[in-house]
Amino acid sequence: PDNPEFHSNLGEIRRRMGDLPAAISALRAGGLLAFSVEHTDAPGFVLHHRRRYAHSLTYIRNLATAHGLAELLVKDTIIRRDPPIPTTGHLVLLRKSP
Repeated sequence: PDNPEFHSNLGEIRRRMGDLPAAISALRAGGLLAFSVEHTDAPGFVLHHRRRYAHSLTYIRNLATAHGLAELLVKDTIIRRDPPIPTTGHLVLLRKSP
């Protein structure tokens, strides 16, 4: 009922659900989608040699807009530390439009 939807990693959503639009369509109006993604300057998304996905912020924003999600927060940060290199990315919080 009033519980927000939560997913922790966009790459995991793609791997488990195969398709981000399917995850988005499962959200109710007002539902929240929160996740972290590795950053890439490449258009769209890429699968790195470490077998982790990275997504451009433009891709995330375009996909969100196309599926009726409003951006509540995007924060650039270190999302993980894979010694010896910190992994930069984005923390993203979106809300499904009513």
